[in-house]
Amino acid sequence: MEIYEKRGYLSENFKAFYLADTTCKEIVYHYHDFDKIIYFISGDVEYTIEGKTYLCKEKDFIFVPHGTLHKLNMLSKKPYERIVIYLKPEYLRESNKDVDLGNCFDEVLKKECNVLHFPLTKTEELYTILLTYKEEIEEKKFGQELLVQTIINEFLIQINRAVLQEDVRYLPNHYENSKISAICKYVNKYLHNDLSINEISNALFISRYYLMHLFKKETGETLASYISSKRLAFGRSLICKGVPITEACYQCGYKEYSTFLRAYRKKYGEAPKELRKK
Repeated sequence: MEIYEKRGYLSENFKAFYLADTTCKEIVYHYHDFDKIIYFISGDVEYTIEGKTYLCKEKDFIFVPHGTLHKLNMLSKKPYERIVIYLKPEYLRESNKDVDLGNCFDEVLKKECNVLHFPLTKTEELYTILLTYKEEIEEKKFGQELLVQTIINEFLIQINRAVLQEDVRYLPNHYENSKISAICKYVNKYLHNDLSINEISNALFISRYYLMHLFKKETGETLASYISSKRLAFGRSLICKGVPITEACYQCGYKEYSTFLRAYRKKYGEAPKELRKK
């Protein structure tokens, strides 16, 4: 049985690093509280993201929004090389006034596709920026922290420009578990509703028992827990955008603020107002 869990913690606003693996233990379904971009260099792997499986190719960019169920499968021992960028959602939304660097993740969710391919010139530009980041963090220099932030912001600005100008291809998935994909899509679309198990099963013409059993079997997570994680992640993103906390509570599907507050504290280890202060 696969185990669904939250993996990885990000204390900084962002973090980027290079990885190369020839062997890898099975990566089960999991999620992060941060957003993630992967620049695929080489390897023979597939990514499954909320029911859709993508065969990754050289120079692909893989976007994994926070709270999104995903897992990796290495198909051979060919070295899996990539550059990984972790990004705090609140940094994307709030760090630069009037500039929402999280737009690229919004577009990925809207298009329901997580793997993007940019024109060669844009890809080379983005890769060069990442190499500059790598060189800068390798040794301590005057103004390093400020320059590193500038480099990351440049990378994100160029990513967003290409996505918003539609100068990018959204790559089709190789395989899709249609039922899991439909469940995830329905949950994401109607987070503000009650979203009872009965409502979802009726809407998708799947029996209640089979719905819960299938989701648990395929993801290792109960459907109720998945909905809760999605709601809290959505509520957190609304707060980052400046939506009043009480309004964010209702917009993400909670009927009572006290219930939202308890769930939020349990998940994030702080009250929503602490995020607002940051």
